[in-house]
Amino acid sequence: MKKFKIIDLNDVTRDDIIVAINHNSTIFKLMKKDIERIKEEEKARKEKKKRIQPQKKLEQGIEISTKPMKKEDSVEEEINYYIQNLKTATKDDVEEGLVGIIPSRKNYNYKKIIYNLQLYVKKSLFEIKELLEESTSKDELEYLKEELELENKKYQILIKALKEEKEEKETKIENELIFVPTESGNLRAIEELSKIDMEYYDGFIGLLQSIKDGTFKSVKRFTKNITELSGLSEVRDTRIRIVFDRLDKNHYAIITAFVKKSDNDRGYQEPLKKKAISYRGKQTSLKKSLNNEEFLEENRKQTQQLLEMLERKEKRKRNI
Repeated sequence: MKKFKIIDLNDVTRDDIIVAINHNSTIFKLMKKDIERIKEEEKARKEKKKRIQPQKKLEQGIEISTKPMKKEDSVEEEINYYIQNLKTATKDDVEEGLVGIIPSRKNYNYKKIIYNLQLYVKKSLFEIKELLEESTSKDELEYLKEELELENKKYQILIKALKEEKEEKETKIENELIFVPTESGNLRAIEELSKIDMEYYDGFIGLLQSIKDGTFKSVKRFTKNITELSGLSEVRDTRIRIVFDRLDKNHYAIITAFVKKSDNDRGYQEPLKKKAISYRGKQTSLKKSLNNEEFLEENRKQTQQLLEMLERKEKRKRNI
């Protein structure tokens, strides 16, 4: 299949833009047909697959869900997380090579995510070029050209990301965890994790490490349907969750950590909404604190102490 035509906006005429639009329009239509065909095939495959019925049990009078997380749903939510990151990427993010915006190469779904990000950017390029063709306002044309240049740069980084996958070793990602305090000043997630049952220690260690190394295990972004949670994300393992938010390039606010004891949306979401609202009130001050080395060093110590505590208890559990 022919490739999209990428143009240099530093030296381009309206005729050049129209030629590129016509060329890319044809490619986009062909690609759209392919995507629809793949979706239909995937839908047919899912319908044939035997569904696993959820099983439930009671634990201390609370309904516990043991329903497995569907792999297809998990990957789709993960892709959406990175699409939203890419969508809001700024010029500065692009100049940094989209560090923290695209997945780590350690991510099992790395290629699948990158391919989907490429499709998303191609769609954005097509839409911007359509607007350029229709626009008559000088200011609007300038704005659209800047947006086109930004999306072109994103696309080139995504192309390069796949080319370099086997050619170079990835720079090690080391994100820092910033624990969000409660109104009383305690660090909520650390307080919560210190009280969890032994059986979950190993899982929470894995989720925390996945944020630190940028793999973000089974990551999901909350939808705009829930206003209080909109824009926040969570990493997941069987029944356990850590809700977080990206503060900047490599600092992530850890809002809450818990065991999901019920599939009941209200029972799950209402306490979470309150914690999210509390976090929103502290978000600005937390971002300002990222310039304070003493604050960062304290969080590093807290992270290390928490991981050591969980690992110590995990070893003790194995010896019981």
